[in-house]
Amino acid sequence: SIYEISDQWKFNVGFKTQLFGDNDTRFNLFGEYRSGRPYSLTLLDVGSGRSTVFGTVGTNGLPLAYIPTANDPKVSFATTADETSFNALITQFGLEKFRGTILPKNSQTSPDFFKVDLNVSQELPLFVGSAKLKLFADVENVLNLIDSDWGALRQVPFSYTAAVASVQCLTVATPTGTAPGTGVLNTATTQTCAQYRYSGVRNPNINLVTRQSLYGIRVGVKLSF
Repeated sequence: SIYEISDQWKFNVGFKTQLFGDNDTRFNLFGEYRSGRPYSLTLLDVGSGRSTVFGTVGTNGLPLAYIPTANDPKVSFATTADETSFNALITQFGLEKFRGTILPKNSQTSPDFFKVDLNVSQELPLFVGSAKLKLFADVENVLNLIDSDWGALRQVPFSYTAAVASVQCLTVATPTGTAPGTGVLNTATTQTCAQYRYSGVRNPNINLVTRQSLYGIRVGVKLSF
């Protein structure tokens, strides 16, 4: 499931003292660590409407990627640079075992996420019976306040798929780096693909989720009596 979080840990550490009188001074840290959200590596059909490659409608960037073997006759690349980049992705994401097959759904996960919130409070006497003021400050995602790279949530956006290459359908196998001849590029859904042509190879689009990656500070006063 795209909503499955494999591991999640939460912790709370608190410290209380009295710096003067019977007025409490408190420090509390609330932390959360969770593993990244799963996502799938896919291919982007550069056509429009009904896919000439996959024969489906409305799923041009959703079909799971086929990982070619070395010198796979089923796949050629627009350029040798695309082939080199695709092989680098295979190594980077540990996909060697999937060569010659279609990747399973959600084979990858976005980076893990870790954040810490801080609460500080101080009681002050009002000298009216047992009435007291409590001054408090809450710092959400305090690590991001220290360093903008900390406490940042980065993940592949919904629908949790990342197209790593564009794909076209060729009616005649064409070597890597060679432009398809006239009529070789399949534009009809009724034709079969003699070979897939990969181009525009790129890394998954792992984006910064802004709201969850910012720090926030709230201060307040509470009266008790």
